[in-house]
Amino acid sequence: MSIPFADLHCDTITKLYDNNSSLKENDYNISLNKCEEIRPLIQTFAIFLNDDLKNADEYFDNSLNYFEKEVSLNNDTILHCKNFKEIETTIKSKRNAALLSIENAGVFSNPIAKINSLKNKGLFLTSLTWNDENKLAGGVNSDTGLTKLGKEFLDCLKENSIIPDVSHLNSKSFLELCSYYNGPIIASHSNSNKICKNKRNLTDEQIVEIFLRDGLIGINLYSQFLTNDDKSKIDDIYKQIEHLLSLGGEDNIAFGCDFDGMDSTPTKINDISDVEKIFDYLLKKGYSNVLISKLFFNNVYNFLKRNK
Repeated sequence: MSIPFADLHCDTITKLYDNNSSLKENDYNISLNKCEEIRPLIQTFAIFLNDDLKNADEYFDNSLNYFEKEVSLNNDTILHCKNFKEIETTIKSKRNAALLSIENAGVFSNPIAKINSLKNKGLFLTSLTWNDENKLAGGVNSDTGLTKLGKEFLDCLKENSIIPDVSHLNSKSFLELCSYYNGPIIASHSNSNKICKNKRNLTDEQIVEIFLRDGLIGINLYSQFLTNDDKSKIDDIYKQIEHLLSLGGEDNIAFGCDFDGMDSTPTKINDISDVEKIFDYLLKKGYSNVLISKLFFNNVYNFLKRNK
């Protein structure tokens, strides 16, 4: 069975670049060979920039070049799509659509100049922070709010039709971003704090705010964000989805699996080929094919159609 799937976040580029690995075949959570039974696939690839990374601009450029080279080598299977028309055409050609995102733009030497330099690269979304504070805002390990430069950065994103990613922001920065910025936002890989107490997860108020803006929340499969138990199961993914549905998110819930950015996944979920098991589990729980299709693919596809 071929399963349509759209994912808002993975760290696979970092794995590939750091280890000089192949996108087609590797031992990571995502490879093109592991995606053979997933069609169509829209995969957002994040370039991750650590808070203490030196020469972030150079690292980003090298990572992006490596990513584009790997995609080019496999253009019979995957294409880097820069707008919705390209996504639509790629899907019709039965190939995978790769989208580009940034995790932690605040470590660039000049974040606004860097974003402006990427106008022709089709950047889909970017987070302002990772876990610490930086020149744009405060991550979950800090109490810092949105800075003046952070507001200017948001203006720049809006001008370039790039979506802010609020994953990793602390509550103060989240609130101040929402007060300043009136467009759609995405939490690309975040779960519910009510279901799993973790500062990286979202409060009900934050979840509703994202839904009201017609944004998206990507369910994160990292065990420590799914449950406070020692081990996570597919049922913990279901519990996260159930809670978000109870808050009115049927058209705004997606997946942001965090593949290749975590060291603990739910039992039986080893890589992207295993998302079929989540699909089957939700069917057994009584979810309709229409609802599952929204969660797995259509919500992201429709968001892209509206905003890219």
